Amino acid sequence: MPLTALSFDIWDREALGSVGLILSLLIAFRNKVTFDRWWEGRIIWGKLVNDSRNLVLKAKAAVPLNEVEASELADLVGGFAHALLRHLRGSGRLQDNPRYQAEVEQPAHVPMWFAARVFSLIDGWRRQNRIDGFTLLYLEPHATALMDASGACERIRNTPLPPTLTGVLRLGIVLYLAYSPLVATKTMGWSALPAVLLAGYILLVFEMASEIMENPFGTEADDLDLERYVEVIKDSVTEIAHLR
Repeated sequence: MPLTALSFDIWDREALGSVGLILSLLIAFRNKVTFDRWWEGRIIWGKLVNDSRNLVLKAKAAVPLNEVEASELADLVGGFAHALLRHLRGSGRLQDNPRYQAEVEQPAHVPMWFAARVFSLIDGWRRQNRIDGFTLLYLEPHATALMDASGACERIRNTPLPPTLTGVLRLGIVLYLAYSPLVATKTMGWSALPAVLLAGYILLVFEMASEIMENPFGTEADDLDLERYVEVIKDSVTEIAHLR
């Protein structure tokens, strides 16, 4: 093999390795960012479970509530979780909640409607002198946490990663997948092709995983299991409402 051709072959291998390393680092960075979004969503919904339980527990003990009043509060808190799930997935009306099918209102932001009803209940207890200012401060953080959870989830959903970064990364992957088999077979023979294809497959899998985790509130297998969180909240607050 002429010296010039050998030099170009070595350069091609080095260039291919460098491009592969750069793409791997960029994909690792994007995976880290998208996993942080997924994990933050997990934390938000975990906190919503705790605040929902604490709100009904404290209200039943501090007001105190009879079983009918506790059931009303439990329905509103459980309805909020159900409405937030559908809201994050871009659909849902108030009447989609089984316990509120007879409502005639058509709120644009259904979770906010449920949160407003919770605050209305608490304010009604205050006006009836069933709770004082200290008890109000005792309950308010858990009620406020409902819309805090909604706003935090909306921030994740409505703030995608910069499209320039995503576009450049995907272009680099396409060029790498097109160029790497040619270089590998030219410099190392056909035996190197399976390894190159495997590397390209791994890059594509991680890129696809990043795209899914970027919005963790969807219905993909890797998204958060929001239905399970909603059921946990509904079951918990219903059980609390019927505690003696």
